[in-house]
Amino acid sequence: MILIALTIFNFMALFNSKKRKMTGKMTYQATIWPIEKKLMAYMKERALDFTIVQRMVNDLGDGIIFVADPKNRKAAVAMANDMLTFSYDELEDAERYYDLEGKKTVAAYVVLTVNGTMYRYDIATKRFNPKGLVGKVLYDTTEEFYSKAHAILEENKKGEGKS
Repeated sequence: MILIALTIFNFMALFNSKKRKMTGKMTYQATIWPIEKKLMAYMKERALDFTIVQRMVNDLGDGIIFVADPKNRKAAVAMANDMLTFSYDELEDAERYYDLEGKKTVAAYVVLTVNGTMYRYDIATKRFNPKGLVGKVLYDTTEEFYSKAHAILEENKKGEGKS
């Protein structure tokens, strides 16, 4: 009798797990798709080819997409209601920040400085354990976004040395 109850419980857990994954994937796609659509239209209008792409959804459910076209030296960061576009030369700085409270991280974000204006992109706005599963995903996402933006700065420095 206990074995039957345990088997039924395992099947229910498996079914619910698959259902949650499918719901999460559909939510992710519904969040990212409108932003991608906007970026694709922008790319076609300007004859760009965004070969560098990073899709992110922060802990508030906001989609953020970072794209870059190394050949034409153009980049963009898009969200549902906002899009920042810039040439590589206009990017002045890229920094990532982690606000800590004891052993917990209370915020993780990337700040891009373009033409003297700072733009903040929040990846995590709620407390998280940086060693936990969710914390590692948020940390990795922040680091990846930062490293792609920072690579543009490094490329700019190399270009300055050739002049």
